[in-house]
Amino acid sequence: MTQQDPARQVPAHVENDRDGVVMNVCQIDTDYYTKIRLQMMSDGATSSASILPYLVVRNTPEQPDTWRVATRPHRDTGRTDSAGIARVRVAGPGRYRVFIKEPTEQFVEGSAFTIPRHALADGTDSDRDVQPLVELEVIENADCTLSIRRTHPNGLQRTRGAGNDPTPADGARYNFTQAHTSYRLENSLDLGNYVISFQLWADACRTYGTQHPRIQNSDFSAALRIIYGEQLTAGTGAGVGVHDRILNSGGREVEFNNQCTTGGRARLSFREDNGQPGNRMTADETLRRTHPATMEFLL
Repeated sequence: MTQQDPARQVPAHVENDRDGVVMNVCQIDTDYYTKIRLQMMSDGATSSASILPYLVVRNTPEQPDTWRVATRPHRDTGRTDSAGIARVRVAGPGRYRVFIKEPTEQFVEGSAFTIPRHALADGTDSDRDVQPLVELEVIENADCTLSIRRTHPNGLQRTRGAGNDPTPADGARYNFTQAHTSYRLENSLDLGNYVISFQLWADACRTYGTQHPRIQNSDFSAALRIIYGEQLTAGTGAGVGVHDRILNSGGREVEFNNQCTTGGRARLSFREDNGQPGNRMTADETLRRTHPATMEFLL
């Protein structure tokens, strides 16, 4: 089977609907495999987003608002490899989203998935979705084959394109063929390189609030509530010192100096308007994008 001869991949037949309109009905019961090479920006260059935990969820054209945890390819670890490659098992038309996987959460294949939302400091959900790293749009072609392209829902309305702040532009569309039905990495349809901008990384990293279970049930709950409730003591003085944040809790003092949040403060807030110049993140919001388990480790 070649790229030029994909039409015999799946069976099809013709039916008439109730209005007598002739329809070409496809029966696609074959799984296909694709891969995309995730890259990060660093000092003006790109490097592989290696060993990155990720989760793939999907919907269908029939139920576009229902998301489910996708079935992973055979022997897939749920982490990108050393080259930053993420693999997706395509089981039919729909949209497949690749999210950063939370380090302490477990997911069952086929189970319902709720798109998480960035949290406000008081722990309540905002109306702003955590963004996927990438979305793969799979459609059924007229000849009953499947095709795919990389895209992005761009739920926070960022500029599209290349650079530090834009969300990457859509990619070209490719057809699946019989050659892509093997789960082996070398046989997966290759969608090429995908550079995660600094802003997309920020938008895809969940912002936590004080009602998160890990914060409420932690042995360091009092300290975590201060951090995630944006109650840290701000630095004083001129210059970057005002971006320092100091934690005083349980007889200990922890300083998060301005260098901890420099990168985050250069990015846009998930909020439509956070009241800051240019809508850039504050030091407090930047710290709230760290998973509570990591903060526990630091404490």
